Amino acid sequence: MGKNAPSEGELLVRLQPAAYTDNIADDGMAETRTPRPFLFNGEGWLIGEDYWQGRAVMVVGLSSNLDEEAIDLPWEEAVSDTKRAIGMYVVTRGEAGQFHTFQTAIESAYKARFTGGRWESVG
Repeated sequence: MGKNAPSEGELLVRLQPAAYTDNIADDGMAETRTPRPFLFNGEGWLIGEDYWQGRAVMVVGLSSNLDEEAIDLPWEEAVSDTKRAIGMYVVTRGEAGQFHTFQTAIESAYKARFTGGRWESVG
């Protein structure tokens, strides 16, 4: 099972999906929405799993193409070099064992450590 909060000193990987157009207003202006970021520990467990309600509990890896069911970047490699996740799609495993590929590409990725109630970027 995922975790609902980070542990003190825990190293996490934050993957931020890109903003997407959510609505076109009457005046023609696009209204965008930034999805909730993913926070995973080094083992791949999702932090804040209560939000996902079992739909996603662990990351499997990342895919470079939504048209193919393949893991192009295994989680262990993504943790080593988070920048490789940019432009890719997160693939998770849910509580019931189901797999899901999120449809919005990752825009930014970095490692952070939770220390003293604050996040500190570590690369």
